[in-house]
Amino acid sequence: MDSSSSTWVHIAAKSDSGDHTVTIERGHGVLADHWKKIRSNKFSLDHGKLEVKEEGDYYIYSQVQYMENEKNAYTTNHTVMVAGKHGGPDHFLTCVHEMYGFPPYKTCFTAGMRKLHKKDVVYLHVPCDGCAISLDHDTTFFGLMKLT
Repeated sequence: MDSSSSTWVHIAAKSDSGDHTVTIERGHGVLADHWKKIRSNKFSLDHGKLEVKEEGDYYIYSQVQYMENEKNAYTTNHTVMVAGKHGGPDHFLTCVHEMYGFPPYKTCFTAGMRKLHKKDVVYLHVPCDGCAISLDHDTTFFGLMKLT
């Protein structure tokens, strides 16, 4: 069970099989089955998509630790998507990161604030082909904190 309260939720990646990584293939950019479960009356998580049950201003953050990217070795990225009932998914926060340099060179963190409406859905999208993402503790996660 991951952390949640009436005003915030933090969802960490997990592995049911004991594997420490998951490989993302083209066309499967939403980590649907790799999140710890939550219990909350303000949020619901279904197949990697977090539904907001209360309107307000939210601080939204995400982090992905990339282990490798065989098809595109120099850069990688992930996007926090927001889908509302009045429109398709919106690319809210995108983190583009180089896969070399000094540690934590394979970790990409992003954060921002946005007004969310009841039934808006927030999720991570990792549009890569063959990249491996860490499922270890405190390496890959996303969350929301209600500000108002």
